[in-house]
Amino acid sequence: MTESSAAPQAELSPGKKELLELEKTRKYLFHGSPDPQVEEFEPRQGYTVRDGMREPDEFPAIFASSRADYAILMAIINITNCPAGSQSGLGKKSPDRGAPWRFWASEKTHVQLTDESSGVVYVFNREDFDQRGDSAEFRSIQNRKPLKSIAVTRRDLPHVECVPDTKVVDKI
Repeated sequence: MTESSAAPQAELSPGKKELLELEKTRKYLFHGSPDPQVEEFEPRQGYTVRDGMREPDEFPAIFASSRADYAILMAIINITNCPAGSQSGLGKKSPDRGAPWRFWASEKTHVQLTDESSGVVYVFNREDFDQRGDSAEFRSIQNRKPLKSIAVTRRDLPHVECVPDTKVVDKI
């Protein structure tokens, strides 16, 4: 079992470098997907897991993040790369606004990821989305065409902590 899903890396891939440069401008949002062929996104029902229960979000929307690493996580950890099911998430280590993010995935998820695990991060205009509370998550209830797509691989994942399967609910 590995401690992290990110493959060892000496330097950032060109795709991740580009995503981080776009993130710095604060003009763009990012959406991770296993599907490299999406030309236009349409609102879909999102879910949040609270106390082990899957709850639908308020209304269907297209979800995107101001954090490229969150989109990379979603692009890599999904049903395509983890066909036996996956569980992952993120949070902050403390409520402080500048606190580092903690990315995690279950043991079951980690063992399914390979060096060939890949996905796409779609880039959107930030002005086309509404911020969800005071978070890094944004949503749009209108169909949206991405400005561009950037291929990512397991190597591009941020550090993803491995948590025992018993600490997460089974297949969501």
